[in-house]
Amino acid sequence: MASELIDEGYICVEIRQGVQTLSEPTKRFREMVLQGQIVHDGSPLLTWCLTNAVEIVDNNGNIKLSKKLTDDSQRIDLAAAIMNAMVRLDALEDSNPYEHRGVLAVGM
Repeated sequence: MASELIDEGYICVEIRQGVQTLSEPTKRFREMVLQGQIVHDGSPLLTWCLTNAVEIVDNNGNIKLSKKLTDDSQRIDLAAAIMNAMVRLDALEDSNPYEHRGVLAVGM
């Protein structure tokens, strides 16, 4: 699917699902939640996914989200999607979009 999107002109970014990639964005998200900067829209699905998530810490203090239980019916997909979005946001903040797509003009 990624190659098809690239062929259509989209920019695709690989996001590795390990602590090296996810730790800092997950920590930043946690701080944003604690500071009241995240607004939860009341979605029951998001609530369920967040309830199923736990923080896993490695020996170096890196963190990532994981399922509470080993039961595959306990999903964290929306929480994982938020962490992926945080990774992408960090990448966008460090780059200039005009380098990738050029300047877009709107015709009148």
